[in-house]
Amino acid sequence: MKALTLEIKPLKGFGELVFGMTEKQVIEYLGEPDEKELLDDMDDEDDTETLIYHYDDIDISAFFEGDEDEKFLVNLETGNQDATLFGKNVFAMSEAEIIQLMKDNNFVDMDDEVLEDEEYQNEKRVSFDEAMMDFFFEDEILTALSWGNFFYDDDEE
Repeated sequence: MKALTLEIKPLKGFGELVFGMTEKQVIEYLGEPDEKELLDDMDDEDDTETLIYHYDDIDISAFFEGDEDEKFLVNLETGNQDATLFGKNVFAMSEAEIIQLMKDNNFVDMDDEVLEDEEYQNEKRVSFDEAMMDFFFEDEILTALSWGNFFYDDDEE
């Protein structure tokens, strides 16, 4: 396991983790996950599987997509209180401050939704689609952040 910089990079990755990495490459940085989860709600016409690695100690989940032979990192989620976004400790910021931070970094199109079902109580999602980022708030406190890039190209850095 290597040290991971907890810097959230919209559309790119998390510290040294880069979207498009293989499972093996992610394990080189984070080690073996505490839990692996395979999502089975696949479309019958699509051979793509989604595999999730959960790392409880550092509060990171890594999402991989691909076929049975090889899967690539396409999404990350964290609740790690030390994570930074554009040089700021994002978990120490209010919803308004996060929205302004995103706008200051040219991500202006935003939508939000109050999550209302049995699983969620007092939760809200704020999304910036052009950054492929979702911020999750509970009682106005950031609890998790999810971001990805499903359109990576192996030839791009």
